[in-house]
Amino acid sequence: MSRPGGSQGKISQINKSAGPGDINHLMRQAISLHQDQQFNDAIAVYRKILMMSPGNADALTYFGCALLEIGRASEAIDRLHEAVAADASSADARSYLGNALQVAGDSEGAEVAYRAALDIEPLECRTLNNLGVLLLKNNRLDEAAEFFRRGLAVDPNHVQAHNNICQVYTKLGKIDRAIEAGRQAIEIAPRYADGHNSLGTALVRADRIDDAIMSFREALAIQPQFLDALTNLALALINAGDSREAVEVTDVCLEVDPGNIEALATRSVALNEIGDKGSF
Repeated sequence: MSRPGGSQGKISQINKSAGPGDINHLMRQAISLHQDQQFNDAIAVYRKILMMSPGNADALTYFGCALLEIGRASEAIDRLHEAVAADASSADARSYLGNALQVAGDSEGAEVAYRAALDIEPLECRTLNNLGVLLLKNNRLDEAAEFFRRGLAVDPNHVQAHNNICQVYTKLGKIDRAIEAGRQAIEIAPRYADGHNSLGTALVRADRIDDAIMSFREALAIQPQFLDALTNLALALINAGDSREAVEVTDVCLEVDPGNIEALATRSVALNEIGDKGSF
């Protein structure tokens, strides 16, 4: 399942003109480090900026984003709350706060933050998609679909939104629409492994097992250790009557993640199908 999008798509849009010259220089340096995913170095520069300008909303916002990128969600939430307090009109600060709260498991708080961001910037596709992801995770499928559709109305080439709405339609049993959305995702980004995997899942629901197997293989050609695609491929192979290859596929999955419950269960089913009760 998709996760909320990070800061990489918009960080270059920071207001670089605000503040004294030294702060401008440091902000450009921090932006460059952040874009290069040198998050710890970027954090050090954000700290310098905030020593010079404690209420700098841009620095607080992207400091929070960098903290989230390195797994420090609690600290990220603190900085992003400070960013919102420093600039109540910042949709970015509220949107990234939503990301941090979602990662921290606070779905209710994340939803409030995303909706507040959309009150300020109602056509921000990244926020529309991330709120849709949150709703999808909480099985609020019709609401999730609505936000993905709103995002696609703004940006018809938003590949994650096409992929996410494919997953929603599959869960809702709207399989033709799911397949259409999945195909749109991989037409936009042919090497998007998630898109091939989601399309494969929809094709399974349509009982097009051979086509589904092809989609899962495409996902794995792009991302060989894609655990969801590995287990999905194994299940599809069992349905196609090729349980021996299914065992081989689950073995690959278990090499990556020995405790993967879904892979263990799928391997057991495959072994039963071929009459081999061997240990796993």
